[in-house]
Amino acid sequence: MITSSPPLLDAADRVLVLDDGVISAEGTHRDLLRTGEGYRQAVAR
Repeated sequence: MITSSPPLLDAADRVLVLDDGVISAEGTHRDLLRTGEGYRQAVAR
């Protein structure tokens, strides 16, 4: 599934962040919110 919906991302077991088709980060939504500034800006609106 491809989404930027925080509720759907939070329900996922694993989230992959793609940057130009390359995986740039992987983890849970909550872990990525805590550690990834770019991820946080993209999904936490």
